[in-house]
Amino acid sequence: GKKAIYSLIDPGIRAPYTVQSMINVQRSLGGAWMAEAGYIRTDGWNFPLSRPLASAFDRQTGARPNPALGTPSGVYLTSEQTMVYDALQTSVRRRFDDDLGLGFHYTYSRGFAEQGGSLASNFVNSDYFVTQDFFDPFYDRNPLSQEARHRISFDAIYQLPSPHGAVLSQILGGWQISGILSARTGVPLRVTQPSGIPNSRPDLIGHDPVLDDYRDTRLYLDRSQFALVPVSSITTATLRPGDANPGLIRGPGNWTVNLSVTKGFRLTQTVRLDVRMDAFNAFNRINYNNPNTNITSPDFGRLLTSMPPRTAQLGARLSF
Repeated sequence: GKKAIYSLIDPGIRAPYTVQSMINVQRSLGGAWMAEAGYIRTDGWNFPLSRPLASAFDRQTGARPNPALGTPSGVYLTSEQTMVYDALQTSVRRRFDDDLGLGFHYTYSRGFAEQGGSLASNFVNSDYFVTQDFFDPFYDRNPLSQEARHRISFDAIYQLPSPHGAVLSQILGGWQISGILSARTGVPLRVTQPSGIPNSRPDLIGHDPVLDDYRDTRLYLDRSQFALVPVSSITTATLRPGDANPGLIRGPGNWTVNLSVTKGFRLTQTVRLDVRMDAFNAFNRINYNNPNTNITSPDFGRLLTSMPPRTAQLGARLSF
């Protein structure tokens, strides 16, 4: 009868481990300011590598290494994946003094692995779907999952000074305004070419597939920068892996500002009212999600969705 195979596990599978290195330098700049810079590196070995059994066949003829197994639908799990992550982290901060506090942070990072550098199983690790070739998963070594090359954040808090006079001080003084600006460059894009073998990708034949005017046209990728890989007439599988590696193509970056305004009112000696207003994406900037990456889709390269628009909330707490 037919055999149902979900997964095969290498009997010599090993436990994963990492080696982490870090160096950090701090410097005081006067009484209120401080600067910091640090380098972080992580090397990982024996990470799980899931090879999809559905693609374990000859692309031209469809012949399988062991026909007795039928057409398995699971994975062959080994401990062959390795990963590396390097990051430079810098900060400049001003402690809260004279009613003002500031912080600026920048991170530059690079990391690579065969399947995202994740320890999760293929049940939850979407980077498992990056592997085009069962027999050569190392061909697809690509950036780590959700790796943004550049990240910036800026935070500030300012407390309005209290004017003279008890009534004015109670009404106008003590208001705190705070905000956080968060920005990052785009994360890797996996352009796909549907075929008889899972996770197939086309070739990248141009140097820069991202269109400069995408915010006006909502067309992010230039279709002419890609070429379809030839397919077998027998298996409909691509005859070889495509070279459009996710490390070569990045999605749109984004930035957003969140603001908060807070104030505490002393109503009596024992009763206090605290009010707060929060605005998320306060400037209502349109930050696009990644575009459609199916090369055969009529919407290929189009930005179809975006992150949430501006939202606000009000809150009050009475303490007694």
